[in-house]
Amino acid sequence: MSRLITNSIRSTSASADAITLDGSGNATFPANVTCSGTASGFGGGVAVQTQVHQLSPPTQVASTSTTFAATGLTKAITPTSASNKIKASANLVVWMDSLSTNGASGGKGIEAQLQITRTIGGTATVLGLMEYSDWSGIAKYPVTFDVWDTTYNSTAAITYSVEFRRRYIYSGNNACYVHRDSSYTTIATLTLTEYSG
Repeated sequence: MSRLITNSIRSTSASADAITLDGSGNATFPANVTCSGTASGFGGGVAVQTQVHQLSPPTQVASTSTTFAATGLTKAITPTSASNKIKASANLVVWMDSLSTNGASGGKGIEAQLQITRTIGGTATVLGLMEYSDWSGIAKYPVTFDVWDTTYNSTAAITYSVEFRRRYIYSGNNACYVHRDSSYTTIATLTLTEYSG
């Protein structure tokens, strides 16, 4: 068996060491590290891959129904391992109008819901649900909505989607919206990140 014994490794064209080694066997990489193959043996929590769907600018979607509608945010990812975890992160704006001048009796009472779903082989599963309400007029909510998917148990392609609906209104038929006002949302994103173990 051959062994290289040294304290550091540096490129002939570099001005600093790429790897330093201490007396306890620890290695330090002061700069960036690129792995062309599969990283293993690092324990859990290492980001394996990221997929992003960005709407810029997004198209306004309205809802006056209790049926969930698509927001336009959807993205597929193919996991490298069935035992890894996937974090789905959505960023968008929910806009609600409960003004009596626009149809809501008494000018109060509207609720909207967002959900993130996972679809594998045509079967959809709801992973998370958030609800917003307004009782005073017009409300705009910047939303960051994260869910961890730890139960997919597959290396088949998985599609994640963000959907929304108007769950309830006190009176009238006012709508709730996503991507309503470009002054408040110029970019909407759905980010999928796979983490090891």
